[in-house]
Amino acid sequence: MKYIQGYKLFESRDGLTDEQREFLDRIARGRWSVNSEGLVDIKGIFICSGEGLEDFLGIRFGKVSGNFSCRDNQLRTLKGSPREVGGDFSCRGNQLRTLEGSPRKVDGCFYCYRNPLVSLEGAPEVIEGSFYFKNTWFRYNLPSFLNWIDGIKPDEISLLLTHHFFTVEVIQEQISKNTDFPYYVSCAWNTEGFKKKQEELKKILPQNILVKIDDLWSIGGYL
Repeated sequence: MKYIQGYKLFESRDGLTDEQREFLDRIARGRWSVNSEGLVDIKGIFICSGEGLEDFLGIRFGKVSGNFSCRDNQLRTLKGSPREVGGDFSCRGNQLRTLEGSPRKVDGCFYCYRNPLVSLEGAPEVIEGSFYFKNTWFRYNLPSFLNWIDGIKPDEISLLLTHHFFTVEVIQEQISKNTDFPYYVSCAWNTEGFKKKQEELKKILPQNILVKIDDLWSIGGYL
């Protein structure tokens, strides 16, 4: 019993199990450490691609100075991902439906294509590079998206409209300025990730605009 208690005390110094330590030692390219919040910081890169992972083995990452890639696994959530990544972040080729749990800040590019995404909610607050999803990419800001929205496929538009920079106020403003914008909204109107915005827009948009959006959806947002 004394041995078991001693082992528990030893293990609790950084809160990691032997399995987690082995995983970090094997995958991290650089030096890893556990910070005061119990998060794993890495001075280097972390590439756990193709490991068949369904999660990060309970590990919660803090700051990774270089690239972080968890591509081509079986992840259904990004819970535990680094809070900040100094290089690129890639989660492509998983089973993600939203981007909840993504890093708050990515200094490089963010790759999330080849996932069954229904919403971009939870995407990073800041991406210094480009955001790659599905078959397209865009600079991570609202003006750049609005400048070339005509060239994006309807299913990609429906995802982008769930993004956190597309607030109900922004959508309402664009509809008032651009007579074609109801078409773009119609692409997302009845999709799962847009439901909350749909309910809010129903309360503030004029009835004639709501009818137009609904009619466009009915005849096919992909026309």
